Amino acid sequence: MTAPKISVIVPAFNHEAYIVDALHSVLAQTLGDLELIVIDDASRDGTWDAIQSIRDPCLRALRHDDNRGAHATLNEGLGLARATSGHPQLRRRLPPRTA
Repeated sequence: MTAPKISVIVPAFNHEAYIVDALHSVLAQTLGDLELIVIDDASRDGTWDAIQSIRDPCLRALRHDDNRGAHATLNEGLGLARATSGHPQLRRRLPPRTA
């Protein structure tokens, strides 16, 4: 299996309100050769259920049982990334053709 050209890492904590829209904006990128790593950092809202509602082969979703904080979660995502370049964080939406 070849490494994707780009890895997008999204640490998430209580982002139920916009996580689906944010993840769909990544998956809609025209590059196509990417991996999307999403780590739910023990959210207390419906973030994990929202993440699991998305079915895409590019998506890798993990969930912490205990909150580890944004930096630890981002570092974990960087350790899981297979691409040589990446976009370390996504707050809302990416415009088309960002990647």
